[in-house]
Amino acid sequence: MSHEFSESNDEISKFQAQINWYRKNFYSRSRGFELPQIDYIGSFQKPRQDNNISEPEFFVSIPIKNQDQIIVSIIITLIENTNYPFALGLLFDNCDDESEKVCRDFFTFNFDSFKNLSQVHFIRSYGELFESTCENILLLLCKSPFFVSMQADIFLTDKTFFDRSLKGFDLVPNLFALSGRAVIRLRDKSRMYRSISRLFSILRRSVEFLSLKKNLRKLGPYVYGLNYFGDISDPPKSTMNFTVKEFQTIFLGEAVIRGPIIWRSKILKQLSGFNDLAHVLGRDECDLCLRAINRGFVVGYIPSRSYSYKKMGTSRKTRTPEVQLQLFKREKLGTENPSDLSLLWSGSLQMCKSNSVLKKKILLS
Repeated sequence: MSHEFSESNDEISKFQAQINWYRKNFYSRSRGFELPQIDYIGSFQKPRQDNNISEPEFFVSIPIKNQDQIIVSIIITLIENTNYPFALGLLFDNCDDESEKVCRDFFTFNFDSFKNLSQVHFIRSYGELFESTCENILLLLCKSPFFVSMQADIFLTDKTFFDRSLKGFDLVPNLFALSGRAVIRLRDKSRMYRSISRLFSILRRSVEFLSLKKNLRKLGPYVYGLNYFGDISDPPKSTMNFTVKEFQTIFLGEAVIRGPIIWRSKILKQLSGFNDLAHVLGRDECDLCLRAINRGFVVGYIPSRSYSYKKMGTSRKTRTPEVQLQLFKREKLGTENPSDLSLLWSGSLQMCKSNSVLKKKILLS
């Protein structure tokens, strides 16, 4: 059975007005940089009078740049492993392939069979936005308690990820974000701390070497503030092998990195979302974590079964000269508008030490 694509004038006008406001606001904040045209196209949605549809607990954001070969598989995997009511936002970032068409065709014939999916938003840009701006545009549509940053090359195959994350947010009132990939360090440490960090990295590699199954990777020992702690697999060559206890543990850190990340929407909006003036591709999530930590919040990593193949990522694909030019312009804009993270690295800003959570590892059960 097919489902009609909703192109209600009232709904489109409402969301389009929000997008237009964002473009105007960006122009003002950047002192004259104009984003390309962005259109809210429409949505698939369940009838509002349907009593079986709960308010979505999550809003899942997926910016898409030319991923017509895998995007439907990514979406199917997400839906199959999400047991909570959720809404989905798809932003097609100046795609010149069939990404938008295959998604629209897929939901036309399958939307009604997904009971937990309340709405799928379709947005299209006519010029390069890049990831951080895409996320901020999609955040405008979020009415859920939690905003989920996904990427168009991440396969989430973990049915427990959302459930375990919600338990974590309930346990830690000032927990701002949880990554299913890793926590990283934001600032330089003392020489002694760097030496300890290198020692633990060597120990982790030793654990891998001694493993009988070389295609399995383990988390290894954890110390708060390591350069990187999390998923170290390289699919399809290797996968992560988590213990039961690790699955029930939140590892706090200085910053989280994408994929996937669950944010408290209210705090995310209070912080004005991602700083897309300073960060166009990457490190925007780290800057956001720094701003949150300096306001008394904490972030962490919770192990998840999710993976991506390097060769499928948009950033791995060859960029056209036009995309390269737009990326150069946005990076130049970033150097003219340093973020809190940039100021931290230059020594112009300090990072607060949060004492609100004394334990750096939190057990869910």
